[in-house]
Amino acid sequence: MADNVKISGITVDGASDSGITFSARNNITIDNVTAQNNTNQGISAYSNNAHIDNLTITNSNASNNGQQGIYFYPNSGSTVDNLTITNNTTSNNGSFGIYVRPRHAGTTVTTANITNNTATNNSDSGVYIRTTDSATIKTATITNNTLSNNAGQGIYTQLQSAGTINTVTFTDNTLSQNTNNGSLFVAQNTNSEITNITIANNTADQNGRRGYQLYALTDGVIDTATVKNNTATNNTQATQPGFWAFAFSNGQINDLTFHDNTASGNQSHGFSIQSSGAGSNINVTLTDNTSHTNLGAGYSVYTADSGNVNSASFSNNTATNNTLNGIRVLNSSTGTLNADLGGGSTNSTGQNSFYNNTDEEIALDINGAELKAENNYWGNASGLTGAETDLSDGSTIDSAPYLTSNPNN
Repeated sequence: MADNVKISGITVDGASDSGITFSARNNITIDNVTAQNNTNQGISAYSNNAHIDNLTITNSNASNNGQQGIYFYPNSGSTVDNLTITNNTTSNNGSFGIYVRPRHAGTTVTTANITNNTATNNSDSGVYIRTTDSATIKTATITNNTLSNNAGQGIYTQLQSAGTINTVTFTDNTLSQNTNNGSLFVAQNTNSEITNITIANNTADQNGRRGYQLYALTDGVIDTATVKNNTATNNTQATQPGFWAFAFSNGQINDLTFHDNTASGNQSHGFSIQSSGAGSNINVTLTDNTSHTNLGAGYSVYTADSGNVNSASFSNNTATNNTLNGIRVLNSSTGTLNADLGGGSTNSTGQNSFYNNTDEEIALDINGAELKAENNYWGNASGLTGAETDLSDGSTIDSAPYLTSNPNN
């Protein structure tokens, strides 16, 4: 395809290959196109060792195709400035609704905007962003999309083999009734890294597994992540939480913050922080979150198999009416678990509220160490009583001074 081309107002129905396929060039716009019932992709664009400026796919319908609805595959050292996929519908495709796949060293997408799309009933994830083999996305913005009833995740962002994304903004999306997670962000393998990620103002409801997951494994890194003002409700798998941060096998999750989120009605914990495997580590702060009526605990911090949680700081959070504990802090690892509910090493001010949970308000097993949990409300004017604690392996709690009224009404 030449530069400066606009394709608009056409329908491709039932092609034996892809509906529309082209080698991307500068200033290409696909607008108001219908690509349906095609054997492969609905709309497919690729580049090999090229510089592309301004590729836009908009106002189009790519549905009922044998593979992806919209597929973009820059590779072999391509540079892509300004990729925009907006106001499209991708439904009932045989694979992903939208698939963006930079690959190979030197391949760079400077700006990717995926906005205002609807991806439903696809046979895999609604949106899949996969960066591999040392390729880079500098800035990715995924906002105002409806991703529902897909057989995979609502959105799946995966970095492998030294793939990187420098900045991710994931905001104002609706993630509902997907078979797996509402959203899954994965950094996998050495030098694979997601940095500066913001997950904000999204709703994740009735997904088959978790609402939101951040997952760093096998030397992958997630660095500087903010999760704020999201809801995770009624997600249905019995062992999966509403919000889950998981570092595994030397995975690193650094400077992670949860604030002003709500987890309710999930089939397991509301929030789960987990580190497992030698060298794995999480540093996390939770502030002003609410976790209620979940079938697990309100909050869970757990280490296993030499994993580490070097810092887990809790302030101004609420856990109430959960089937298990308000909060569980369990160290099954030979590594470090440093949690602070108030007055500890992370300078938490406490002000958490744990009350009316079915099991004890707190379950603690940190290999005989003491947990600082000062200036919190435990559901009564007498503070934390022995009946409201489940202490194992000689672990103890410093819960005084305590609050006699709920600070988070």
